[in-house]
Amino acid sequence: MMLSIRWKFIVTLTLIIFWGAGIQFSDSNSLQAQVPKVTASAVVGEDGIVNEDSLKAFVTWAASEFEKLEDLDEGLAILQDLYTDGSDLHSGEIYLVIIGDGGRISFHGKSPQLNKQYVLDQIDGEGTEVFKEMLKATKEEAIKVEYCKYSDPANRSDCTKMTSFAIRYRSRINNHEFVMVAGYSQDLEGLCKPITDIDFPEVSATKW
Repeated sequence: MMLSIRWKFIVTLTLIIFWGAGIQFSDSNSLQAQVPKVTASAVVGEDGIVNEDSLKAFVTWAASEFEKLEDLDEGLAILQDLYTDGSDLHSGEIYLVIIGDGGRISFHGKSPQLNKQYVLDQIDGEGTEVFKEMLKATKEEAIKVEYCKYSDPANRSDCTKMTSFAIRYRSRINNHEFVMVAGYSQDLEGLCKPITDIDFPEVSATKW
């Protein structure tokens, strides 16, 4: 009798543990399913206006896709989309910038010549340390970062408020954290000045 009761207890406990694990697994999958696919082309409406909700959803989806990557070859393939206008990750002036925690641009979807540049202390036309604001992003939700863009820097009334969204993610390839930014269309060619007195280390695909 005692053996029978003990056996039933073990079976019941096993089922509870298994069922609980199944619930956790299901919840994990549902979290991934809750990140809808929003591509770069969906950010701009028919009126040519950027929809902020769509911009936020775009960078959230893109970061979730990068965070899933475990294979280097897959990573290289998705990087190609990052640079290709007309892909899911790049449409005209809507593109992605990936920044390392140290303030170095890892990948710039619009201007790849800016890759490897340290921009942590760069400011916009109003003195805002834009990149430091972006690096405050967490993994929970994309944060909004506004900056000022001037068509004529000499005209202080010519400021156009621009909006970007930033979110943090962790790469499974190298276990490093990055901040992904969407909507940052300021002319970085003029904003970022190369640091010539620093020997930049060689960067290979295995380091991101």
